[in-house]
Amino acid sequence: MFDIFVAIDLVGGRVVRLLRGDPEAATVYSEDPVATAREWQERGATWLHVVDLEGAISGEPANAGVMRGIIEAVDVPVQVAGGIRSLDAIDAWLAAGAARVVVGTRAIEEAFLSEAVPRFGQGLVAAVDARDGMVQVGGWQASSSLTAGEVVSRLSAAGVPRMLFTDIGRDGTLGGPNLTAIRDVLAASGMGLIASGGVAGLGDVETLLSLGHPRLEGVIVGKALYSGSLVLENALAAVTGARVGS
Repeated sequence: MFDIFVAIDLVGGRVVRLLRGDPEAATVYSEDPVATAREWQERGATWLHVVDLEGAISGEPANAGVMRGIIEAVDVPVQVAGGIRSLDAIDAWLAAGAARVVVGTRAIEEAFLSEAVPRFGQGLVAAVDARDGMVQVGGWQASSSLTAGEVVSRLSAAGVPRMLFTDIGRDGTLGGPNLTAIRDVLAASGMGLIASGGVAGLGDVETLLSLGHPRLEGVIVGKALYSGSLVLENALAAVTGARVGS
């Protein structure tokens, strides 16, 4: 099933969007993230993707209270991310009501995966954040020594149920998703995949849907929704139409 994941990225308790993950290139869209979350739910959102951007960079939670407030305020499932780097932290978010927890920096560690996958199963999402083919860590501020392909192989071998793949070079640019990379990642493993980065409008959503891949589970959309270049209701209608036609 393909879903639209509405992004709510947090810095200083506000809803922002970054350009290519650069904390110096932030646009503030809302001072009230909980109200924003409720509004997206009222407009039909079926998933929220809530990210502590400061936590992603520092490794320490900075917007946890706001994130918990969002989880408590809405009825739709919430996927949380940003600086979650321990088994206990994953446990805590799932106990707080998060539907899924995204782990990036530590998801490249085989020892960590060997404990996390059997413990959390479907509650775990591994983030593969790539810039020029190399996986980035520490809130996209540092490069690992691993290619995206190497990390995907590692995740697949560990039994990770799904990954979140982001082409950092496309993130926040409205330049369209990297379809070649998405196809390559899907071909390289048997995991479910949530795509992220570059969606500019309805045409991009329709293009992803047209791939017709059973393991392409959805796309995260942020800037396009906040800037108005994509209307959530139209994206949801396209998804529904694709389901009816399938």
